[in-house]
Amino acid sequence: MAKPMSLAVLFALGSVFSGAHANDGFLAAQQQMNAVEASGTSCDKPDWSCLSEKSVAVPRPGSGQVLIQMRGSSVNPVNADLVEPVCKDMMYGCSKGTIGNEGAGTVVKSWCPEFKVGDEVWGYIGASYAQYAVADCTTIGLKPASLSFVDAGAIPVVGGTALECLKGAGMPSKKSNLTVVVTSGQGGTGFMGV
Repeated sequence: MAKPMSLAVLFALGSVFSGAHANDGFLAAQQQMNAVEASGTSCDKPDWSCLSEKSVAVPRPGSGQVLIQMRGSSVNPVNADLVEPVCKDMMYGCSKGTIGNEGAGTVVKSWCPEFKVGDEVWGYIGASYAQYAVADCTTIGLKPASLSFVDAGAIPVVGGTALECLKGAGMPSKKSNLTVVVTSGQGGTGFMGV
């Protein structure tokens, strides 16, 4: 039975799915996992009734993919947009199924020569609000040892967005005295840009 998902629980996903399974390792027999699922309809704020924690099948990686035991993830504005009332008017509609688009964790199965079981990785990981997620080998990298899983899981989307914005402003540049103004430096993308 699905449990309603509160926004507080959604924002705490980095610790919800990282703490209980941090050192379990992947068991070949594991068939089910917990995940945050969107219903495909818009949520009515503030109850977030379109989200629930469910037991779902563990995804299976294919060629060029890894299975990651998730240890950290974050909620970005786009994640909220895909379930809030505005999603009804979006081209692709409201999210359905396991949500999330970035994170960090440990590789438990690999079909990539560059990653082995036990590697700590971070990057763009779809359906990341779950105990396990599949990622393409081209969308992840080795996690810096200096970052915790929760911190690393919150960087890919805002970091990538900030980098694209800086590139759009002409950075890095060989010109001297080039000034780029970053407004709203207190937000995730602005903070990364600064």
